[in-house]
Amino acid sequence: MSRDYECYSLLLVLPLGVIPVQGVFNLFGPGRDQPWQLMMTPLMPEPDGRQVLEAVVQYKRQVADNTTI
Repeated sequence: MSRDYECYSLLLVLPLGVIPVQGVFNLFGPGRDQPWQLMMTPLMPEPDGRQVLEAVVQYKRQVADNTTI
């Protein structure tokens, strides 16, 4: 990656007993008609045994418009 991109990590800790698999998941948010489709990958479990899924989101930064009227 370069300075042209922003990068965020989303971690979801699952309830005990839920075994995650890598896959594409639909994540719905407020005011959205369509979900975000996120590729999520299992990570090492939490110390208490709960499983964790991670998604990494990257997007190109917007160039600021410095013009004035």
